[in-house]
Amino acid sequence: MLSKEMAEVPVNWKAALSDSEPPSRLLLSSSEYIRGSTTVAFDIDSFIAHAQSLAIFKTGLRFTIDAPIMHNIQKNIHVRINGKALHKTPHMLLGRCRTEESFKLYVVFPNMVIGTEEGDIRDQGQNRDDSDQEDHSDSTSEQQPQPRRRTGSYTTQDERQRFTDELLLPALEDVCPAYMRHHYPFGYVHGRDKTLARNTEGRNLQHARREAISILIRGEFLDAMWSFMVQLTRRPTLSCFRGMFLVVNCKNSKLAYQSETFQEARQLFMDDINMHMDLAKLNTVQSWVDVGRELAPDSERRPKTFLWRICCLQRWYRSFCQQLSDGSSSGGGRNAQGMLYGCHMLRDAGSMTVDLAVSNPLRKGGIIYAQRYNTMKGLFDAQGTYPFTNPAVEGVLVPQDIGDLWKVAGGGRGTWTAAMCRDIYLASKNRVHHALEAAETASFSAREEYRVRWDLLWELSPSPPPPSPTSSSSSATKTAQPLSSRRIPCPAYWRLCTREMLQFTRWELNRWLGCLEWLYARWSTQHRTYDHIVMGTMLARLIRASINNEAIHIDYNLWKDSWTTQNDLYREGLDFEGSMTKYHLPWLPARKFDWQHIHLQKQFRDNCSFQHNALRTAYQRRRKSVVAADDTFRHIQLIAVQLASVAAVAADAEPRPQHMRELLDWLHRICYREFARGVIESCRKDFRTDFQTDLLEPIDPLILSGDRGLSWDLVNHLLATPPKLHKIPKKKNRITWAEHIQYLFEWDDGLRRGGWEKQQYRIITQHTYDAIRRTCGADIAAEWRQSIGLYGCRYFFILPHAGVSSFHIRSTKRVQNGQRQQAGLETTSTKLWKGAFHMSRDESSDVPWSPENQQYWIVGTEKIMHGDSDPINVTAIIDRFLAHSD
Repeated sequence: MLSKEMAEVPVNWKAALSDSEPPSRLLLSSSEYIRGSTTVAFDIDSFIAHAQSLAIFKTGLRFTIDAPIMHNIQKNIHVRINGKALHKTPHMLLGRCRTEESFKLYVVFPNMVIGTEEGDIRDQGQNRDDSDQEDHSDSTSEQQPQPRRRTGSYTTQDERQRFTDELLLPALEDVCPAYMRHHYPFGYVHGRDKTLARNTEGRNLQHARREAISILIRGEFLDAMWSFMVQLTRRPTLSCFRGMFLVVNCKNSKLAYQSETFQEARQLFMDDINMHMDLAKLNTVQSWVDVGRELAPDSERRPKTFLWRICCLQRWYRSFCQQLSDGSSSGGGRNAQGMLYGCHMLRDAGSMTVDLAVSNPLRKGGIIYAQRYNTMKGLFDAQGTYPFTNPAVEGVLVPQDIGDLWKVAGGGRGTWTAAMCRDIYLASKNRVHHALEAAETASFSAREEYRVRWDLLWELSPSPPPPSPTSSSSSATKTAQPLSSRRIPCPAYWRLCTREMLQFTRWELNRWLGCLEWLYARWSTQHRTYDHIVMGTMLARLIRASINNEAIHIDYNLWKDSWTTQNDLYREGLDFEGSMTKYHLPWLPARKFDWQHIHLQKQFRDNCSFQHNALRTAYQRRRKSVVAADDTFRHIQLIAVQLASVAAVAADAEPRPQHMRELLDWLHRICYREFARGVIESCRKDFRTDFQTDLLEPIDPLILSGDRGLSWDLVNHLLATPPKLHKIPKKKNRITWAEHIQYLFEWDDGLRRGGWEKQQYRIITQHTYDAIRRTCGADIAAEWRQSIGLYGCRYFFILPHAGVSSFHIRSTKRVQNGQRQQAGLETTSTKLWKGAFHMSRDESSDVPWSPENQQYWIVGTEKIMHGDSDPINVTAIIDRFLAHSD
């Protein structure tokens, strides 16, 4: 990370990141090297097919005990097997071929539902568009009723246990000889415990949490086993497994079959298939192969990088948009769907995928899917994990207090912390740095792949490519063959020097990394504001788009200048469409930023999606609570800004201006409201009650928001039973009521508050104190902090009885409640409360209502203080303040 000393050096970020001073236009043609030869190679990159039996593997199956879900097919493979999209259908990895581990076997459960009762079935699926997919139905499979199914490829642990204990192991016991049976697991739990033993018992951090254990099932038993398993699914208790089928899959096999000619690559592939698989068990009607073609620079002194041209990719896509035999296109639109991906946000280089619809003549002929991409992307690809794609990178500039606030409000425990966000960011940064350093002597090719049917694989017979031109050869330039290495008016790919391309990649990435780290080092976590969070979110997304091949044109927040959503909401973006058209490279619009303070202009900030930080949006189950807490954080920031302007004008004024006292009072009330709301929420959780619907008389929303403070009458109304008051010992009776309140809000006072130190209201109070200290100075902040308990006497007549390890101590009735619940009786409140009585509420007393005067408070008395407290009413005040600020 950038050091604090380096962050003190002034940087002209406006010139480095924006279009304020028109930057030079980036031209790839200036760095292109036309001379040189090109090598063309062919390969088979992947294979997926429907297998009719476990005996698809001749030499045997290595059964994987409790295979992790990460091995499932989770991405769209653009084909359907038995009418099912595998990435949306529950399945599990069954095992691998005995002699070739790259061949995997999956078992798919098309009829698996959620729950066993009809009423328990919940539809978690999404609307599917099946118009562009083929429906291959296996006529030999059993046709069962189609209940509502879930989407997603996962299977639960209970489902995997039932499959193992009630299908697989019984089939093994029925087929295998007796002298083999004791070598197999005796149950799912038995096998799973073995996979976890090294971690759970050894506690060795050098080993993975789960050890992969596979057990061999010989080939002569597999066919009988599958028949026995299918027969077992006819039992009513195993109905969820009916219609299960097998899928064999092989990925990333290009290095195994890559050759100079397609015929040789195909022969190598078939030799492997015949060696390890029984083609009689393969459903060739539902089998697909990825045929790859790679154009690579010959070995030369100067390494080169080939990048597909955007203009040629668009022409290539249009060649797939075939018309029907009657001259019309499917549905009046295109029958091929293309997606364009950028290359380090360059305008003129990128990649493309094309998905052919069912009505497309080329798909009917056997071409399902096609893609062209640059192999340079493999430089940062770690088995599908790309750098800076973890949403935690957006939390680098999130202050510690607001991160804790989101975590508490969202109820998250294993979510990201500030330290984790920084570590994840640095890990991605180091990986990219090492990759760029190591690749300076490498050449990168341009690659294209076509997913074709099994029958088309055997019909393909491309002619050998023409001889590659050299600097002394000119005859080849007259040959009109696509994708060759000759010089034509618009070649399909750029030929760039690898060193220059890597230098550009580093420069482009460092633009955004430098600004993020400069902001991180310039402002400590106590001094970062909401504007820094928004800026950090934007920079994190730009870093991700810069290093990875992302389709930035579909993200309107980056691509468009402004637009209106489907809900008629006005939104603004970074207008990369305009800057890339002018300069061939994205630049930030200077008019939308405050370059003096390096953050977004207010109008742009309020109308963009960068205000939705990933750390905040990660809490989906309690999203409303997180949004409310975030709004409170922003309100405090706005009041602090107003307080700073008032304090600057009245620096030496005595007494303080009325408006300044009002602002400080509003900040007190915000903290009081959060405390009262937390106590009310605790009461709701204690009784599992919805105060709006479960009670005969719904409670006023202002009470639930905490705006009415806390009183004996209010708590009695919420609990529908009188609260049990804690009897305070005599030695503690000398503590004033204000000190009791102050104890609940105080921090760094040497007293332990284990278990409730990170209560939401406490985080907000400490953040408010820091905001006042930054804007008005330490003296005013200390005075505000010390008066929390004194001014809170107006709003709190009853408090939760808090201890060292518990925010709200319970009485011994908790055990009695368990007995009452078992007997079918209503439970009673077990939480203890502290109460106080003000002398002004005594009818025989003429003491005035002055809650700040502690002499009139009697703490811990059994005499109940009836009546409502003074209303906090901060919600209406803040609403008026925000309306005035806008």
